[in-house]
Amino acid sequence: AGAVYYEIQGSAPNREFIIQWDGVPHYGTTDYIWMQAILYEGSNEILFQYLDPSTEAGSGGTVRV
Repeated sequence: AGAVYYEIQGSAPNREFIIQWDGVPHYGTTDYIWMQAILYEGSNEILFQYLDPSTEAGSGGTVRV
């Protein structure tokens, strides 16, 4: 159940490495989540974006570290 994809966008020195999880089962429920982690070259920043359509965990969000 679910799938994981990745790709690199842009050109050096401003590339983005994107990892995406689609329809991954949410632990302990029958709900699924969709999530992305984007790593930015040269800045040491990571952006997490997620969608959780279950009523348990909320509807989604974005986190930048």
